[in-house]
Amino acid sequence: MSKDKSSASFDQNQLEQLMDALRESEDRYHSIFQNNHSPMLIIDPENGQIVDANQFAASYYGYTREELIRKRIFEINQLSPEEIHNEMQKAKQEARKSFIFRHRLSSGEIRDVEVFSGPVKIKKKAYLFSIIHDITERMRLEQSLRDALDLNRKIITDSLIAIFTFKASGPCVMANAAAAKIADTTIEELMKHNFRTTPIWQKYGPLAMAEEALNTGQTMRGEILTKTMSGLDICLNSYFTPFYSKGEQHLLVMAEDITERKRMESDLRTLATMDALTGIYNRRTIIEIGNNEFIRCNRYSQPLSLLMIDIDHFKRVNDNHGHAVGDQALRQLASECSDLLRNIDSLGRLGGEEFLVVLPQTNIDEACKTAERLRQAVAEQPIQCEDISFDITISIGVSDCCATDVNIETAIHRADIAMYRAKQNGRNRVELEPCP
Repeated sequence: MSKDKSSASFDQNQLEQLMDALRESEDRYHSIFQNNHSPMLIIDPENGQIVDANQFAASYYGYTREELIRKRIFEINQLSPEEIHNEMQKAKQEARKSFIFRHRLSSGEIRDVEVFSGPVKIKKKAYLFSIIHDITERMRLEQSLRDALDLNRKIITDSLIAIFTFKASGPCVMANAAAAKIADTTIEELMKHNFRTTPIWQKYGPLAMAEEALNTGQTMRGEILTKTMSGLDICLNSYFTPFYSKGEQHLLVMAEDITERKRMESDLRTLATMDALTGIYNRRTIIEIGNNEFIRCNRYSQPLSLLMIDIDHFKRVNDNHGHAVGDQALRQLASECSDLLRNIDSLGRLGGEEFLVVLPQTNIDEACKTAERLRQAVAEQPIQCEDISFDITISIGVSDCCATDVNIETAIHRADIAMYRAKQNGRNRVELEPCP
């Protein structure tokens, strides 16, 4: 913070020196202005037009000097035009000389800046002379400090956070009620423990993190799968922070039970990525996987192929046997295809009776062989649903990814064309649509 204060004082001195130079000699002013290593702007307070800028300002904002002086400050400052106008009037009237703003660079990056600004007269017209000081890092550090203070307050006031304190040699010197609850024991029992000799700490990971924190002097954070004193599985979001008290190193441990949250996150991931009926990937996820594989195959010059699968005459299944039987047919098809695919392959349901298979590291000839295996397996395995048994067949379109493809959607479209050609040519067959 002392460095920032000295920088602020330096900028204020610069502002005063330049204004004195302007009063003495325009030539001297221009020499100082253009050769200075701080971003400097001259702004018309009436319309916000940047009428002059030194080369360092152009470099800082990422424009040429000519581009910068064609802009208005409203294009850079993230405040509203009305707010900027009000602030410029304060500077013009010398009601304030220092301002904190957020400025946009040509790259689109937003930076926090402290602006030292004051009125000057050039050829009898009033302008604002501004020196810009980047304080983004200072603001980030201040925010980090505020976050740390907020965390400390939360630790003190939120009894749901487990707090332990140990000597570096191992003995427990403090534990709160939440710590006892997480450990599934009493505070009195916890106070008897030495973290270096407790079997749970040694076996499930806390000991390693504790030692790393003590050895490096840094806070270590991790999600630990461990057990309570009574043997129950538990997942903890844990912080290990070393500190000194009366010249002796200690370890502060904060832990939050996230077992239920992890279970819910797992359930939500399943709901978000999997098709509820068949248990395979849903449309959004299989296309996302396809796009990721498309990027990978282009990066490493590896082949990638797709299979578009559609059940033949599926409407007849629903009409003749009902939707419950149709659902069973979809589940069985998904299961049969999954069993025949490799671990690196991905199968997803696009909707209805349409499925997509993503085959990494597979050229179109190998993909056709895979498609034929799937077609034969489905044709040979009747659908079984209680006392109902019937056959189904599938039509499959095969495509591969081309160097000219912009994304996976183009290859999916070709596979779709091939699949419809299989339908037109009699169904229960494989057709391919290679790269043009």
